[in-house]
Amino acid sequence: DKASLEKLTIGDNQLTVHFEKSGSKQTIRLSQTKPDWKIVFALPKGKYKTWEVNGKKVAVTQEGALDVSGSNGEKIVLDAF
Repeated sequence: DKASLEKLTIGDNQLTVHFEKSGSKQTIRLSQTKPDWKIVFALPKGKYKTWEVNGKKVAVTQEGALDVSGSNGEKIVLDAF
């Protein structure tokens, strides 16, 4: 399954997001024009055991029914599996 949002303007930032689900793996590719903006990813709690951002394993915090992690940069790739 694939979906994307392109040239989404939020304030003075512009984001493009591509979503892809393959088996039990969720990949989100994001690019933005303001690399100092922190992007927060939130997925259903417990659905994914491992989260990697730009190829590096990251810590996840629980907020209600969600697992959450954030990152900044011009290009961010989240792999959750």
